[in-house]
Formats: sequence, structure tokens, C-alpha cells
Amino acid sequence: MRISAKFRKGIFTRIEGWLLLFFLIQCIGISDPPLEIGHNWRQVLTNMVSRNYYESGMDWLYPRIDIAGEKSGITGAEFPIMNFLIFLCFKAFGFAHWYGRLINLLMVVWGVFRFHKMTKVLFDERVANYAALSLMASVWFSISRKIMPDTFAVSLVIIGLSYWVQYCIEIRFKDWILGVIFICLGVLSKIPSACLVAALLPMVWMNQIQRKTKILIFAGAFLSILPAIVWYFYWVPYLNTFGYPWFISKGLVEGIREILPLWRLLLEKFYFTSFYSFLALAAMIYGIVVCAVKRDKDFWIGIAAIALVFIFYMVKTGAVFPQHTYYVIPFVPIMCLFVGFGLSSLTRFRFGNKLPNALIFLIILEGVSNQMHDHFIKKSEMYKLTLASEVSGHIPKSDLVVINSGVNPQELYFLHRKGWVALNEQVLDINQMNAWIKKGAKYLVFKKSSFKNWVTLDIIQLSVTPNFELVFENEHYALYKLPSDHIE
Repeated sequence: MRISAKFRKGIFTRIEGWLLLFFLIQCIGISDPPLEIGHNWRQVLTNMVSRNYYESGMDWLYPRIDIAGEKSGITGAEFPIMNFLIFLCFKAFGFAHWYGRLINLLMVVWGVFRFHKMTKVLFDERVANYAALSLMASVWFSISRKIMPDTFAVSLVIIGLSYWVQYCIEIRFKDWILGVIFICLGVLSKIPSACLVAALLPMVWMNQIQRKTKILIFAGAFLSILPAIVWYFYWVPYLNTFGYPWFISKGLVEGIREILPLWRLLLEKFYFTSFYSFLALAAMIYGIVVCAVKRDKDFWIGIAAIALVFIFYMVKTGAVFPQHTYYVIPFVPIMCLFVGFGLSSLTRFRFGNKLPNALIFLIILEGVSNQMHDHFIKKSEMYKLTLASEVSGHIPKSDLVVINSGVNPQELYFLHRKGWVALNEQVLDINQMNAWIKKGAKYLVFKKSSFKNWVTLDIIQLSVTPNFELVFENEHYALYKLPSDHIE
């Protein structure tokens, strides 16, 4: 009953103030379109799927993107839970680029709230305070306001696990049900978030938990993960047969071979990108030492289980993991937990709470300062909005386009048309252009700034054909109507 009363008492009231401050800071620029430099390509892909649901109907089993050219656009994306919430906002308020930002942020605030509550019950309040505050200032700070499902999914899993902790204490069936639902939704939204479920392993031999409770928890874990297994290992491979694969899992040997040459980038994801704070890294290392001395084997078995599942995921991802910032997100709560242990242990020294409080303030300051730039859009990127306001009006909705924006789908998203993204050399290749025309390409959107030494549009005329019809031109783009058959 002592622990039960502690759980019902609620969280340390100051954490609510920090969460409110976190939310308000994150609202800076939240209504901006996905024009920031970091991860704009991943955000527009999420919005592409959501917008296609809005325009064509909510077909859960067939997410579609716009960069598959003449193909249907069906692709093996994540299960569209976040996309569905964005779709609901489109239905209720009309289309706007930014709804996914707010949806992600609200879920993360709730997730950090439950992370704090669960950590306080399992360990103590000081650990929970410092762990939650460091999590807010970690890489979660920038990613939690982006239109992508990574922090969204992990937050759902954390919420589900917190309800299961509550179930073990209160033995209320509704908590078990809520745990199953939230973990299921989280793992479906992004399968790497499942690594946190591995923390349940030590429950197998915990005598203080009743056998019936254990059986229900592990049955719940199986029920929670089963839909994700079906989606990602059966349905996604089928969706990839439509011609535009999204996820490409690597074999273990292949994944290791891809990662080894990138080992410096891989390490960077853990020693800097995870926190954007070297002070937090030092606190985490100290926390690991503290736990190595004091924590029992059940704690370390749980941590090891999470780490092993995460390493397996990392290897299966291959070179993609070290090359992307957000792939480390599922493991960051564990790293922040060690920060909590490290800072809370400092309270036994003569300075009491003053030293760890000062350090957590500096950790927040360092982490937020290194990420705050991502809350603002450079004026130099705003010209891309002319694709929607000026260029797209000259292209029939059903016509396919080619745009030389490189591999990034961002500008095709703003154009709000389907087609191909291309490199400059592809656009200037007659054979490649003829291949696209044969597949149904009707227009070429030529991005002038892709050529550093751009002077006039004559390069297109001289390099490809003098027969393109110039339909529209502004400072940044030229729109050409392509021949109906082929280029001579």
C-alpha cells in the first residue's frame, strides 16, 4: 500500500511547470511549413501520406506517396496512426502543413509526464526529476515538434509501460488494457520503439509480483507486438511489391559491414546527438558507475535486454542508422535514466540539491541551445512556397512532373503534384528525359538554384532540346511543358 499511495499522489509538482515551459518553447514556429533544414524530407513524406488520405479517403492498408512517378505511390510505410490523426485535423480544420507538429508535441509531453511518474515509482523522485528534465533537453527537444513518428511512437510505448507498472501495483484491469493499447499503437507507429518492452524480462523471476499478474503482462506484451509483426514482416513486404519500397531490412552480416566504415558517425549518435550536451554525457557515464555499484541484477538485466534488442535493430538498419539523427531516439530514455541516477546521487554531498540542480540547469541550457536554431526557418528557404502559390496553378492536377530537386521530395510536396525527383544530370540526359516522357511525364519544373553558376535558362535549351515550351518562370523556377512523345 505504501507504493500504491505513492503512485496515486502524483508527480513532483515542479515537473508540471517544466513540461508547460517545454510545451510553450516548442510552440515557437510550430505553425511553420516543413522548411527547416533538418529532416524536412522525412516530414514531407509523412504529410504526403496524410494529404493523400485526405484527398482520396482513409485507406489504412495502402499508404501512398507522390514521388513514385507513374506508379500508384503505394509504399510500405509505418502503420498510419500519426497520419490518421493528421487526416482528422485536415477533415476538421482544412489542410495545413503543421498539424503533425502539434500532434507529435502533445504526445511527447504526455509521454515525458508518464516517464516521470513511472520512474518515480520504480526508483525515486529525484531520479525521476533529473531523468525527465534531461529527456526534454535531449534530441527529443528538436524531434518532438517535427512531423515524423519517432518520438510519437516511443512516447506511446512509455505511456503503455507506465500503465502496466500501475497495473502491477493497483491490479486494475483497465490499466492492463490501456497498456496493451498504447504499446500496440506505439510499436505499430515505429517498430524500434519495441526495444523498451524488453525491460519486462526481469519480471519472470520477481517473487514480489504475483504469477497471474506476470502472465497477463507477458500476454499483453505478445498481443501488443503481434499486430506490428504482421504489419512490418508480412504486409510491408507486400506493399513494397508495388514498386516503391520504404523499409529495406539488412541481414546481420550485411548490416555490420555497412556500419563498420561509419563507426565514427555511429559513436557520435551516442556521445553527442543523443543529448546535444557533453555535460549530460558526463552525468550519464557517472550514473552508469553509480548503478554498477548499487543496482541489483534485475535492473541490469532489464537494461541489457533493451540494449540487445536495440543493437539488433541498429545492425538490421545498416548504414542508415549512423547517417540519421533520429534513429537513436528509442534508446535515449534509458540514457536519460542514467543521467537521473548520476545527478540524484550527488545530493549526498555537502551541497545537497544545489549542485545537481545547477548541473541539470546547465544540461538543459546546453542541449536546448544546440537545437533551438531548428525552431526557425531561414528566409532563404521561403521561396519554395512559390511552388504551391505560383507554379502549381499552371499544371493540371493529374499530370506527372519531373523536378530537379535532387533526392529530396520536399519541393514536389509543396508543388502538390505527383512525379519524379531528379538530379541535374538526369534532367540534362536526353535518354532519361525520354524514359520519363514515355512513362507519362508532362512537365519539367526546373530549379534554377540547383546550378551554382546559373545565368540563363539556355542551358536547358542547348543541352536537351530547343522544343520545350516555357509555361511559367519566376526567379527560382522555370516550368516547361514536355513533348508528348520523345525528345529528338
